Amino acid sequence: MPFKTILVHIADDDAGRARADAAARLAEAQGARLVGFAAAAQPAPIVAEGSAFAAGVWAEQAAEHERAARAAADAFMAAMTERGVPAEVRIVGGFEDSAGASLAVNARYADLSVIGARDAVTSRALADALIDGAVFDTGRPVLALPASGAAATMGQRPLLAWDGGPQAARAASDALPLLTQAAEVRIVVAKTYFGMSRHGEEPGADIARWLAAHGANVAVEVLDPEGKKVADALAEAATRHGCDMIVMGAFGHSRLREAIFGGVTSDLLTAPPLPLFLAR
Repeated sequence: MPFKTILVHIADDDAGRARADAAARLAEAQGARLVGFAAAAQPAPIVAEGSAFAAGVWAEQAAEHERAARAAADAFMAAMTERGVPAEVRIVGGFEDSAGASLAVNARYADLSVIGARDAVTSRALADALIDGAVFDTGRPVLALPASGAAATMGQRPLLAWDGGPQAARAASDALPLLTQAAEVRIVVAKTYFGMSRHGEEPGADIARWLAAHGANVAVEVLDPEGKKVADALAEAATRHGCDMIVMGAFGHSRLREAIFGGVTSDLLTAPPLPLFLAR
């Protein structure tokens, strides 16, 4: 079933415009409506008692965030009108740490959310809040884009990172509208100390058979990270095979463990080599 409503985080900068363009191309291909989400969010103020000057600075900053959000909204609507893509805008204010909850409220009514990875949002706190809200609190898949956006061919040669777990299964299922239209889906199973028992006698065979039954053209590779981080091994495999997207389950560990020790999802979201299609 194609994506019919796509939410995209828009912003008044190059990365925001690249996200809007990528989302528009997806909407055109899928026959979808776009919802632009503009976050007029800022850091929580740190104001000393009786500091009228600091409060005044904070008010000025709040007005500037609002102006930037409205500029992004106006530019987005103008671009979508010119392209003939049905679209609307939601502008949400408040603080950065609540922006993820605001996005989640809107994203639950979309089939897919398009957001920026950590290198694509001017504030790391805002980027993390939006990633957290989109991945953990919507029940919907997420497309996280690097600052450069996405190639025009995005989705033609996706890499499916398959570890046999429930998050990966959800990602593969949610990405079917793209995987079934791809020229080739490269299924990559990374050998790790834990988790190989999930795969059966021939790692990758069952997921390949499942995708092929849906009409996808698939190829399977089992790779040994050989001491590298799994995220790095996946990125290298994607480059080697000319892939234009990575599809994977998100945050197989708890938020706390990912925050303390890191993980494949967190590593890739810092500065992704390609668009990341995530589900949990």
